[in-house]
Amino acid sequence: MKNIILANITWNPREWKSALVDPRSGFKYAKKYPGHESLNFKFDKDGIDTRKYIHGYVQWSKRPKDFSDDGLIIFFTKDTDTNRGKIVGLYGKSKIIDYQDFHHKGFKGNKYAINIKAEKDFSILFPVYLKAEQYKENGSRLVPQANFTYKDEDFAKTVILDEIIELQKSEGYEKELVILKNIYEYYFGKLNKTYGITSKNPKNSANTKTSETDAGSALGTATPKQRDSIHTVYERDSKINEKVKQLADGICDLCKNEAPFRDSKGRPYLECHHIDWLSEKGSDKLDNVAALCPNCHRKMHVVDNERDKAKLKKIASRRK
Repeated sequence: MKNIILANITWNPREWKSALVDPRSGFKYAKKYPGHESLNFKFDKDGIDTRKYIHGYVQWSKRPKDFSDDGLIIFFTKDTDTNRGKIVGLYGKSKIIDYQDFHHKGFKGNKYAINIKAEKDFSILFPVYLKAEQYKENGSRLVPQANFTYKDEDFAKTVILDEIIELQKSEGYEKELVILKNIYEYYFGKLNKTYGITSKNPKNSANTKTSETDAGSALGTATPKQRDSIHTVYERDSKINEKVKQLADGICDLCKNEAPFRDSKGRPYLECHHIDWLSEKGSDKLDNVAALCPNCHRKMHVVDNERDKAKLKKIASRRK
């Protein structure tokens, strides 16, 4: 029996919590009607979900008959805004169930369908979508369109750990980190202590609501907890960075505005950005580095817009 599958779902610009499908979707059945997976990450569907279990849908040509109950379903989609594949979430402690439909105007046949079930506390929509390209082997498709593929433990481990690392780069994801830790340890054993996720109860680690009178005293702590994390660091050639900044002459390559302030040495402050990220095999050469203001630099890492990327590549290519 196999207990890990990667399932392909239609891109949904509302994070699979609303019956909305981008008309550019490649799924024929979803062009006219919302795909049933449009509600996969809406965990409180009336009359369907419970306090413990959530339900979703995957459009597959053949039911994955070898998938064992209590398995792991990882979700892949193609972002129609960037035309790039993303891994966006997972269902843990899941099972394939018999097809059921519920009346819901707007879905295909005015019916909303479910065919998968999972435990809510072991399921998550990734706050940071992972780029699918990094998981491909030999340029092959990661998963067939409108279908699924079986994956091994190493694949699932890598996906979960990559998401943990991404969330540890920012604050505010304590609840999600605990859920990911619990999923990892349920399927694969103890998580390395260097990840520094200690709470065992995701409900206790959620953002706790307080009354307005308590809010002031409840915020912050005099002794912040320390947490260790693992990151891969790529060495950069400082001469390349200095050259790119020199050529930019204090003007952001993307927004074309002047640097917002000067550093302690009186120089216009710009940051160097690798257009094709080093983590995705990008080079540390002049034609892959741009000089950006802090705002545009953050935008490129958060939004990663293909149009902006093409613009920067054109500018950087002149620096060869």
